[in-house]
Amino acid sequence: MKMLGYDKIRQANYFHKIHLNELKNEGLVSNEEHSVIEKNMGPAYNTTNIFVNIGLFILTYVIVSSALGFLGLLLSDVISEQNGWVFSLIVAVGLLFFLQKVIIDDRKNFRSGIDDALLYGGIGFLCLAFFILFETVFFNDPLKSCLFFIPLLGLPAKIYQDRLLYGLTLFSIYSVFFLLFHKLGGVFLLLIPFGLMLLSFIFYRFSTTKASKVEFEADQECWEVIQWISIIVFYLSGNIFVVTELSTELGLVDAFPKAIKLFFYGFTIVIPLLYIFHGLKNKKLIFLNLGLALIAVGVFSIKYYHNLMSLELALLLGGIALLAVAYSAMRYFKNGKWNITTEPDNNLTDGLNLESIVIDQTLSKVGDIDTKFKGEGGKFGGGGASGAY
Repeated sequence: MKMLGYDKIRQANYFHKIHLNELKNEGLVSNEEHSVIEKNMGPAYNTTNIFVNIGLFILTYVIVSSALGFLGLLLSDVISEQNGWVFSLIVAVGLLFFLQKVIIDDRKNFRSGIDDALLYGGIGFLCLAFFILFETVFFNDPLKSCLFFIPLLGLPAKIYQDRLLYGLTLFSIYSVFFLLFHKLGGVFLLLIPFGLMLLSFIFYRFSTTKASKVEFEADQECWEVIQWISIIVFYLSGNIFVVTELSTELGLVDAFPKAIKLFFYGFTIVIPLLYIFHGLKNKKLIFLNLGLALIAVGVFSIKYYHNLMSLELALLLGGIALLAVAYSAMRYFKNGKWNITTEPDNNLTDGLNLESIVIDQTLSKVGDIDTKFKGEGGKFGGGGASGAY
């Protein structure tokens, strides 16, 4: 058991329970088998659903805000003194993290909404305390502020395997890169789109490697968030709309040569198509889904500067094109080309592997086998080797 964070065994079994329920819903595990496996699976955090999580998240924030506000009224004389705000915020941070540990260890909560709300509240109060203490040192300079947020968000993200904090940490790193190039000025301003592309590619490769090597599913999900953000930022870094509007804000109107502008136009249209092709060819749903979504973003970006037709006609032609592509894809992959098919996949290979592992663990824990009956050696008709008749 760790002093901070979640218990790895309970966390792993939490995901096992979710996958086991999926197997049950698919009819691959009966109700009796489900009950036996879940009973012998071992300790796990409680499972909920997304609607319960949202409700508990909001309710926790309301209760915490009310309680801390009431304590603030009681301790108003202390808070009004010099550095009183800092002291009260530090007390609030300690209280919230203590409550979160109680919720995790005693109430067995993991991503239930309660632990998330307490974690984010504690980090928020901690940021506010640092802002009051070091406003003139860090927070007057945006670059220093972003540098400050990288460890402040990254450390609890790693400890609690929180996907939101992973994403915010990555955005802080992107912000540091952007602000650094902006501070250097000159040619570095023109290199910002290409630098962000390179940085996104590095983050994607790194997160893909980490996701394939981590042992626990919670860590894998966090690295998958980095993959999603990296892929999106890579495209937006070369999107003609983003590049043009950003250049205007930075005072770089018409700073890019015509050939570079043509490159950004091509990048805006071609990259989503490459995402779709890569997703189909390598069975990566993340690229397929993002590619389909970014096609619409690319069309909007081009249309914003070149109004070739009315919006109604563009939507009509776009819908016809998507229907044609969908129909053609269904016909093309009907016979399983590239090992892709339009038929639903009920095989659930991963789930079956999990089922066999859980059953194996379950059977290995059975200790109530009846041992009262013992063989009678070679007594009359026993067929044994003792020689007794």
